[in-house]
Amino acid sequence: MEKQNLNITDAKTLEAIERLLDEGKARYKQDMCEVMGMPPQNLRNIRLGLQHFTAENLRKLSKTYGVNPSFLFGISSKFYEKSTISKVKHVQQRVN
Repeated sequence: MEKQNLNITDAKTLEAIERLLDEGKARYKQDMCEVMGMPPQNLRNIRLGLQHFTAENLRKLSKTYGVNPSFLFGISSKFYEKSTISKVKHVQQRVN
């Protein structure tokens, strides 16, 4: 399935999904789609340029996985929000 000319938000969100899977933050694309409130088949339509991620999809992805919303809009190259990284480090320190 070849990616069409995607808008920056769709391209960056698909990139974020792949990165989160590669980093083990999520196990399956289906799980991420569920978090974003969309059926998994929408990913195919988005890759083909037939559909787009909604603002609500982006909000849920950002809130759940700590992805910097500015990254999803192509404004920043910083993938994670600083506050999320600090919270994760704090939780890791408390567990250890």
